[in-house]
Amino acid sequence: MRLVHGRLAAVSVRASAVAGAWVGVSIGFVAGALGGAVLAWAAGTILAWQRDLAFTLGVARTLLPLGDQVGALRWLSTAWYLVIPATAVAVAILAALVGGLIGGLLAAIYNRSPRHASVVVELPDEMGIVGRMPPPVPAAIIFDLDGTLVDTVGARIAAWKATFDELGIPATRDQLRPMIGMDGVRLALDVADAAGRPVDRATAEDIDRRAGEAFDEHNRDPRPLPGAREALTHLNRSGLTWAIATSSRPEQVRASIASLGLDVEPRIIDGGSVEHAKPAPDLLLLAARELGVEPTAAWYVGDSTWDMRAAVAAEMRPIAVLAGAAVNRAALEDAGAETILDTLDELEIPA
Repeated sequence: MRLVHGRLAAVSVRASAVAGAWVGVSIGFVAGALGGAVLAWAAGTILAWQRDLAFTLGVARTLLPLGDQVGALRWLSTAWYLVIPATAVAVAILAALVGGLIGGLLAAIYNRSPRHASVVVELPDEMGIVGRMPPPVPAAIIFDLDGTLVDTVGARIAAWKATFDELGIPATRDQLRPMIGMDGVRLALDVADAAGRPVDRATAEDIDRRAGEAFDEHNRDPRPLPGAREALTHLNRSGLTWAIATSSRPEQVRASIASLGLDVEPRIIDGGSVEHAKPAPDLLLLAARELGVEPTAAWYVGDSTWDMRAAVAAEMRPIAVLAGAAVNRAALEDAGAETILDTLDELEIPA
């Protein structure tokens, strides 16, 4: 299990490269200055020996091809207080440039390696909270139910399919799968329109109700998804506030809640309490109000694109779980999921 710290949207290679370059420049400059001074001193010593030898042998004019060799040697031997610092600075600048380049490249490469532990949390501009990191410990965690805590997506698809078949409205399981989790009335309207059989809102509401009744028939033996029971039990023990926010009506969730086998009855905020269902943020905002927390301090855990869009709209932290989802990772990312877990076993509850 791992603690979900934030969206690991990007590791800042640029920042690491700049930091590495500065370190390289600093080390290169210091090492270059010392090395340049030593080099200049050594060269001066050698030239002094050369000058003495040239004077002794009387062959100074043969040591250098042009100019006044003796005069040049005399000047160098008397001006080392200028030559040594100048040489040291020149070598230091060159070493700093080379060190900065090497340092920046090494830092960038290391940053991209799996061993690199530090990350930069970045949030998308469209969320309106760029630069603000979510709290490491949430004030509350809000869960979707179907497909997140309990494996009921298949029963939902079957219920909708049976309802549309009964009404003679063409619909396929593949068509219905990505729609699970959205407002039932909207789902009925969209499927009817796609089939060339548009219906009014009153009829769509009736279809939604009939699909709910069919779901009760298909949802005879719901099973908790991996890690769900353990996560909720741990939350109860830790004292961290949590609730279930589901678009389903109360009468539709009894079997699913019972399957979780919790010692304490969970707090449920259902879709019948709001005017607009997901992907509108109404349900999540109501849950935050009832829990007494700011939406921006809460996490919302769901399995559908509608869950993620609702969480983004509510400015909650959107966390997706794939275990019971009807859509893939890419669809959840596109819908705004900051973190995507394979199962709820990967969600470590903050202490």
